[in-house]
Amino acid sequence: MNLKACAGGVMIGLWLGTFAPNLAIAEMAPYADKGNSLQQPHGRIFYLYRKVQNVNTEEHKNKARQLIMTGQDYSLALAELNLVIDLDKEDAEAFLLRGLAYTEMDKFEEAEADYKAALMLEPENPTFYYFRGQNFLLWPSSGSTTGTNFTGQYDWVSTHKVQALEMFQKALEIEPGYIDAIVGIGDVCYTIGTKKQEMLRGKEPWLGKAIDQYNKVLVLFGNNDVIKAKKELAEQTLRAGQEAEQERKRKEEIRSRIG
Repeated sequence: MNLKACAGGVMIGLWLGTFAPNLAIAEMAPYADKGNSLQQPHGRIFYLYRKVQNVNTEEHKNKARQLIMTGQDYSLALAELNLVIDLDKEDAEAFLLRGLAYTEMDKFEEAEADYKAALMLEPENPTFYYFRGQNFLLWPSSGSTTGTNFTGQYDWVSTHKVQALEMFQKALEIEPGYIDAIVGIGDVCYTIGTKKQEMLRGKEPWLGKAIDQYNKVLVLFGNNDVIKAKKELAEQTLRAGQEAEQERKRKEEIRSRIG
């Protein structure tokens, strides 16, 4: 056996094992991770070499909150909140914020699931009931049920509107004087009082209740232009309905005399 040949083979093997990988690494040097950022694509491979450590969930919630409030990017807000919820499934605020994002995206069913999750964690939080009510208020009708029109009579109204009313009332039970919940009740009553398909009889009590709620807010909160505009619109709608009803009765009376 030729020892020189054998030794040469060993040396070649050692050289390949020691230096060849370094050559490969040197070739990839332009693509090396700089400061823990995502690595650049190398050929057909995209290297993801960043390890997530010490995630600040409050920071991600704040980012999501800002995105939702400014209407910038609801899908990115969802991604932020998904990360938070994956790390902490008892973060009630994260569920609330994700519900808000879903509501803004008209994904009412998904939003409802998140509001329910938030309330499971904090069942006495009036804010959670309020936003759940807002989701029901915006959610298109899914059938009808009986609901009081505040005068003891009953009318067929949208199930979701009744649920919205219940949520706002619950918020007020927990936190009397909750201004937004009072406005919410007014908005529900106005919505019911202006949609024929949701009423069999008696719009006036609903519109009257809406006006009462807006007046209550103006007394408690002061001269607010938004609430004043809502009240004026409700009053105009109520007057128009009363005038139309008077005209209908007048025509009926004329017809009865003629014939």
